[in-house]
Amino acid sequence: MNLRETRNEMFDLASKKFVPGNKPHTKYSPIYIVSTSNVKGTLRLYRNYDRVLTVGGTGAHGFEAALNGAHHVDMFDINELQRLYFELIKTAIEVLSYEDFLKFFTLKEAKSFLTTLDIKDMLSNDMYDRLKFFLPSDVIETFGPLFDYSFSTDLFRSNLFRTDFKMDREYLKKYISFYNEREYYRLQEIIREGLCTFDYRRVALEDVPDVYKDRKYDLILLDNILQYYKDIETLKSPRLVDRFIRTDLMELVNSGGAIQVNYGFEVAADALKRYFGLPVTGVGSFANTVIANEMKYGINCALCEARSDYEYTFIDGVEERSQNLVLTLRKH
Repeated sequence: MNLRETRNEMFDLASKKFVPGNKPHTKYSPIYIVSTSNVKGTLRLYRNYDRVLTVGGTGAHGFEAALNGAHHVDMFDINELQRLYFELIKTAIEVLSYEDFLKFFTLKEAKSFLTTLDIKDMLSNDMYDRLKFFLPSDVIETFGPLFDYSFSTDLFRSNLFRTDFKMDREYLKKYISFYNEREYYRLQEIIREGLCTFDYRRVALEDVPDVYKDRKYDLILLDNILQYYKDIETLKSPRLVDRFIRTDLMELVNSGGAIQVNYGFEVAADALKRYFGLPVTGVGSFANTVIANEMKYGINCALCEARSDYEYTFIDGVEERSQNLVLTLRKH
């Protein structure tokens, strides 16, 4: 990693106002503070996984796997800043009490408009001061100058962080285990005692088969990366995605293992329901148009149309009164 370049990119993002909406995923992209999917519901679909390869993100999928018995987790993400944030949050779990972790990494309640008082503790300067003596050197050399020269409330409102997702405690407790006190201290023990090893690298999805070619896994988790398959040069069509999953990624999977191919949010779930003739309730004309577009261009319907061995499961959705979708391919 080029520390100077990384630091400059972080300062550049921190100097700009946050703009909501989808952004391209690059080597230096805004940081997701929390996972956006139902991590608990996803990991419940799989059993007996000791070695896991998962998209990195905030580390939520890797931590959930460890809480469910995994002893080694490899994580990959195209975004170097996301990797550094993972090291920050992992250190926080290792060092902080549950109450302090919630204070620094969650919001007390969901609000449509956040005041300075609402966010004063979130990723605060005090948080960094508490952790800086325990952090890896690359995190200190990149995040450190930001906290030396900026107020945390300004950083939170900048383009450095993705803040257009729910981050309140009750929401996170529902969908991610370690935001609950009992599981938090279990995970803290796992990290402190080295009961599960975590290896997080900056790797793009298309490079995963080559980077991890000498390793085998019981479970591979892609979360919702393939929602953006058209943005990946080597995976621009469902046919290329299918071949990548079956030929390249499946080589890394142990017999009896599985690949969680894609995670679909409410619209994607409704589109697949309609594709299979299942009822979709409470849908207006605008939503009908969005669902029709997802059926035509989304990866889930395309893969299920091409092959019959993709498994689809509907789980509790992160949106209100909705269901989300998990697509799986197993190695028999």
